[in-house]
Amino acid sequence: IVMGADNTYYLSHNAAHKESKSGSIFVDYRVTDGLEAHNSIIYGHDMLNNSMFGTLIKYASKSYYNEHPTFDIYIANKGYRYYVFATYETAEIGDTYSYNFESDEEFENYIELCMSRRLYETSTSTISATDKIITLSTCTRTDQTKRFIVQLVRGEQIT
Repeated sequence: IVMGADNTYYLSHNAAHKESKSGSIFVDYRVTDGLEAHNSIIYGHDMLNNSMFGTLIKYASKSYYNEHPTFDIYIANKGYRYYVFATYETAEIGDTYSYNFESDEEFENYIELCMSRRLYETSTSTISATDKIITLSTCTRTDQTKRFIVQLVRGEQIT
């Protein structure tokens, strides 16, 4: 997972800074706390060969979620298990991409909004103001103005 000075460079460059149609998996440049932010927004292309975020769209199906309810993410010497709590389609620009919350109440309101959009219920029903979440965003295959979202909440440390 990389981070650039804007949200366009890594759409067409890999982590080695070479041009690539696949781009990279990258954190929104405005999220300065990375995975320690309340909401770390991470982008990647929906690749038809299932690389990058090519499998995220499969989370539109609850049966796929049932088989893959968690993500393990490793950064440096730490690893965390994240639990999927919401999947949905949204506009390419909008409140899904909120990352800076003025209060715990504002963050909790954001979580309620995300929960209200989800396509189906997951095993995660409660998220608190102290939790860290990740919003994974990729394009849809049918509408260039829409994005498919998978949201996860940090669980236990695994390393």
